[in-house]
Amino acid sequence: MSVPASADIPQAVGPARGDPAESDESSIYHSDGAALLSGKGSYIADVKLPGMLEIAFLRSPTARARIKSISTQAAAASEGVLYVATGPDILRSIPTALPRASMVLHASELAPEAYKLPSYHLLPIDAVHYDGEAIAAVVAKNRYLAEDAADLIDIEFEEQRPVLDPELSLSDGGEKLFDDMAGNMALEGTYGSKEEPGSLFDDAPLRLRRRYRMNRSGNPPLETLGVVARFENRRLTVWSTIQRPQMLRIALADILSIPMSRVQVIAPQNIGGGFGWKSPMYRETAVVAWLAMQVGKPVRWIEDRTEALRKGIHARDQIWDIDAAFDSTGKILGMKCEVIADVGSALIDMFAVRAARSSCSVPFPYDVPWIRTHLRCAVTNKAPVGYNRPAGRMPAVWAVERLMDDAARKLSISPVQIRVANLVRTFPYVSPLGGQRSMLNSSDYLGTLDKLLTMFRYEERKGEVKQLRATGRRVGIGLATCVETCRPLCSIGGVVSYNQPQYASVVMRMYPDGSLSIMSGDAPQGQMRHTTMAKITAMELGAAVNMIEVYTGDTLLSPITNSHTDVTSVCEIAARRLRSKVIKVASHLMSVPADENNFHSVNGVVTHLPDGKSMTFREIAWTAMMRPFMLPEGSVPELAGPFVNHATTKRRTEREFPRRMLWQQ
Repeated sequence: MSVPASADIPQAVGPARGDPAESDESSIYHSDGAALLSGKGSYIADVKLPGMLEIAFLRSPTARARIKSISTQAAAASEGVLYVATGPDILRSIPTALPRASMVLHASELAPEAYKLPSYHLLPIDAVHYDGEAIAAVVAKNRYLAEDAADLIDIEFEEQRPVLDPELSLSDGGEKLFDDMAGNMALEGTYGSKEEPGSLFDDAPLRLRRRYRMNRSGNPPLETLGVVARFENRRLTVWSTIQRPQMLRIALADILSIPMSRVQVIAPQNIGGGFGWKSPMYRETAVVAWLAMQVGKPVRWIEDRTEALRKGIHARDQIWDIDAAFDSTGKILGMKCEVIADVGSALIDMFAVRAARSSCSVPFPYDVPWIRTHLRCAVTNKAPVGYNRPAGRMPAVWAVERLMDDAARKLSISPVQIRVANLVRTFPYVSPLGGQRSMLNSSDYLGTLDKLLTMFRYEERKGEVKQLRATGRRVGIGLATCVETCRPLCSIGGVVSYNQPQYASVVMRMYPDGSLSIMSGDAPQGQMRHTTMAKITAMELGAAVNMIEVYTGDTLLSPITNSHTDVTSVCEIAARRLRSKVIKVASHLMSVPADENNFHSVNGVVTHLPDGKSMTFREIAWTAMMRPFMLPEGSVPELAGPFVNHATTKRRTEREFPRRMLWQQ
């Protein structure tokens, strides 16, 4: 079956090829933006396959209930309906419960803490655990008929009192929400100083005890989730608006018992924003893929806005009880934090507990000599929590910055003074919080804050605030600092944290005409990454930028990768290595030594500087691939290769990460 051209995914990115000696940077900019600006960009809803059917989900109207019975007869007999599926229907072919149905969804055997994740099926069997949880799916000729039929499904519930308070969920004698969990705590961990504080807190000039709570939030992207699935000739192809298509491919292969070699996941070039919301594998995605296998025709589900708000991963929802000690100048001496994180229900892989752990273990820009954070993650009858920007840290920043302001008021100093007193001055700085992300490298926090205050005209604005308040306006100035962690989950950290290694990888390939393709398995979310990848490659390789095409999001074109932040730096590494291959061939053809320092490449032309000999990429590539007999014996007739950011894949010793297999937990 063919897909109409307007819905071709993945989309090749790059301008039309022209003279390789020309480098029109403006044209490659248009490759990212022109289609969207002119209304011609394709999204998941633009993928239309011949004979495609539509799916609608019936969702729970209550946060907690036992399912006593489900009747789908009326729905199945409704106009245009071809298939109706419930949890028991899927259970007959997929008996394994999530998240253990796929190891990339479950905790790693190398994880330092004990994770307790409730098990659940693709659709619930006998109970619902949060409002908006999908209960049944209807496949029909169009979405209208599917939704009408879903309304005809008759479900008898035995309603139960939902547990919505995380403190109540963790309290002694609290009602257990999942049968396979001893209690409701998904994770408990302690981070920070190992030694005891002694009399540090009792002797401090100022001791503050405060409770701060950041409420739950949801920030679904402009474009909602969408899934298109086709099962044909034993092969499953899934188009999905997901940020990590390679991880989805692994999960679907595991859950549906299909070899990965027969599973292709394609993330459209335009997924309409991600922000962490589109990182995990939602159960609906696997249900759509399973339904494609059952009905033998392509199927599609496009999430509506109400569905997104009800069941999409939420964020924040943490309580911070802080006991802090300060000296008389505002310098913080120590901080004890008791943190309760409401991670919701039916956790979507490790995202909920990982976001909470990040909040408690990422260092602040402050020099805190003694700090200890005790985290407890509570399962409740709310939608699952996960990573929404900024990757779990917001509740911690909120709590500590509020603490700084409260302490400043107590000490009668300004918010600026107390922050200046505490900002890290000496680098590298290792936070007592420890762990993978405890080191703060070279920076100038004091200089940055000073520049911020100058550009904002802080002192002048304070005068403006006084004047406005005198007129009855309720205005103020807020000041906050935080550390933006770069690459917070490297390959090792990703495996230990949530069993999904994070490393960037691309395949870079030169063709006989000297043009180049870059293939990456990540899914950009609107950051102009295609342009950046092409420009960096052109600069490092010496290629003409208009001879470079970038492909993303197709798991069959690209190597396994799970990083969308390192991919541009890997292009730099890949381009340098490919340049070495090109120069090796060129040196042989020119009969000159293969000393890279003696070669210069720009706009697709390689020049040997000592004698001025030159060859175009086209001449070099054509010979290497179409005339391999002209190369030295043993040469491989290809200018390509997978390139991985090896800096994030270094091995660690057994002492650092003792091997505990899953069945030993």
